[in-house]
Amino acid sequence: MANTIPFTAYFKIVPNRGNGKRFEIQYSRENMAGLVHNDLLTNFINGNIAQPGGTVTSSLAEGPANVISAVAVKPQFGDSPDTLTVVGFYNQPGEDSADETGEDSADENHPPYGEITIISHGAVLTGPGTGPVGRVMGVTPSANNTNIAAALRAELLAAITSVSVELIKLEVAGQAYGWGGVHLP
Repeated sequence: MANTIPFTAYFKIVPNRGNGKRFEIQYSRENMAGLVHNDLLTNFINGNIAQPGGTVTSSLAEGPANVISAVAVKPQFGDSPDTLTVVGFYNQPGEDSADETGEDSADENHPPYGEITIISHGAVLTGPGTGPVGRVMGVTPSANNTNIAAALRAELLAAITSVSVELIKLEVAGQAYGWGGVHLP
């Protein structure tokens, strides 16, 4: 099954503050990034995360290098919280990646925006909304894209079991949900 729908997920985390030392807090963030990476590799069934991902220095690592694979981690800055970023690809459960001829089927195309009608040079054109992240007046996410986002959100949150996270933003096929986008489904 091909994972065809690109996504980026942003998770809010609360690192262990320890004694309040800067590097103790950073190591806590990095340990969380490594645990989330391992959880997603193990439990995220209908998708995959971008490989190779980053690496972090961690006390979870075995050996003298203390380096493990991890998702991206960003410290708190201003009113933006400590954030983990996961980039990957997703496929809806039950979808086949190709039809009986081996070719990609037409329903594999998941337009992220609904249909709009415009009049240009005397012609009436209808099609999915486009533009910089679909920010055209009256363009809303398609129902299919919203359903994909809801299923993806549930699967990501179910896959991450080692760390307490809160999904704050989810971008599915270029459509943002959460911070800077429409409400999370």
